[in-house]
Amino acid sequence: MREFAESHADELDVIGIGTQDDPVMAQEFVDRHGIAFLMLWDETFETWNAFGITAQPATALFDGEGTVIEGWMGGLPEQRVLNSSRTRPWPSPEHRGAARRTASE
Repeated sequence: MREFAESHADELDVIGIGTQDDPVMAQEFVDRHGIAFLMLWDETFETWNAFGITAQPATALFDGEGTVIEGWMGGLPEQRVLNSSRTRPWPSPEHRGAARRTASE
């Protein structure tokens, strides 16, 4: 995911949602994997429940309005994500930046 996020940073914003219940373990995960994209934490698994996620890894592609376009269980289907994202109009880079700031608050 890290490599995908870095190589497509001009096209997509990648936001990770971790579910570790221990903030120290969560930070160790980020450090160990060299994650530079935005990570949010959900120790309650509320996010998993809302999206029907039952195991990791899982991926969801959202449009600029926050609507889920597609979702996948298992490894990241990079080409499918890119194909889906390139067939839709997306917000400007400025809008994407505002969305990232909102997600991290």
